[in-house]
Amino acid sequence: MTDRLLIAGVSALVHSNVHNQKFGTSTPLSLSKLHKSMFSSGPVSKVKTPASVKVKSEPNDDDDQEGEKTVIYMSDFTGMKVPLEISIDSTISQIKSCFCSKVNRSIDEVALVYSGIRLADPEKRLSDYNIQKHSTVHVLPVKKSVQQPNDFHLDVATLASNYNYDFRGIVADGQVYYRGGQRYERPVGYMRYAINVLDQYLGGNQWLGVKGRPSETQSAPGEWIVSYHGTTTDEFGSMSNDGYRISKSEKKDFNQGIYSTPSIKLAERFAQKFQFDGAQYLVILQNRVNPNTVEKLGNGTYYLSPNENDVIPYGICIKKI
Repeated sequence: MTDRLLIAGVSALVHSNVHNQKFGTSTPLSLSKLHKSMFSSGPVSKVKTPASVKVKSEPNDDDDQEGEKTVIYMSDFTGMKVPLEISIDSTISQIKSCFCSKVNRSIDEVALVYSGIRLADPEKRLSDYNIQKHSTVHVLPVKKSVQQPNDFHLDVATLASNYNYDFRGIVADGQVYYRGGQRYERPVGYMRYAINVLDQYLGGNQWLGVKGRPSETQSAPGEWIVSYHGTTTDEFGSMSNDGYRISKSEKKDFNQGIYSTPSIKLAERFAQKFQFDGAQYLVILQNRVNPNTVEKLGNGTYYLSPNENDVIPYGICIKKI
């Protein structure tokens, strides 16, 4: 039977009721659902290739070229008008994410309208709706429908208990650990429950560093970087909001994607807290991040990955506080 503490932690992580076995109409909690819990806390966009990373043509004052920047205005129901500097081939999803991050709103709470037409297709681009430089897009509130929370249950296929690791009794030994060529901060003080990720992704398992590690402290060839992610918000918003602000201030080539961090302490700022047997705990996700696509922000404080396939959760870390 699945660990009761894990069940409580996963329930908090995915904001749904989770059972340790099939219960009524509950459905299995899939790896995909755990993966998507990373995207529930801020502006993330399914970006296959960030538009602003494309090779740009020579600028032309009279004719915007693909990949160039332009400015549009977002006018909301309060009368506020917000300028957005975006790539002219941005998608509606990217525009909405950018606006919501800037004003600290949830992307589920707003709808975009231009010339009386609701911009309902998230993958369509500005040009599809004939939105041009200095156009005004109206932002309308969306009333959320009240739905019964989904019930899930954890089945054996979702977990890999043979790879669980108890970091609660470990004392920092002064050694420096590396994974994917970057410094790895071990989750000391946590119980890490392993997610079943072996043979679940194309390209084999070497992204986990399963072969060729010279020593416990060194990286294996071809492995990905370790990062952490919290799925709630603090007074400054979500992890995505915080990382987005840094990416904008540093004028990175792209700023929409999946935000995570190599820092346990930073992840704890955004960790979901929950009660279990009269004590309080927090839960965060441990991930692997593709080093070939990651953008480092704030002197390495945040990792920004452009595509959801570049970040894979492989551990659920729970700590008593």
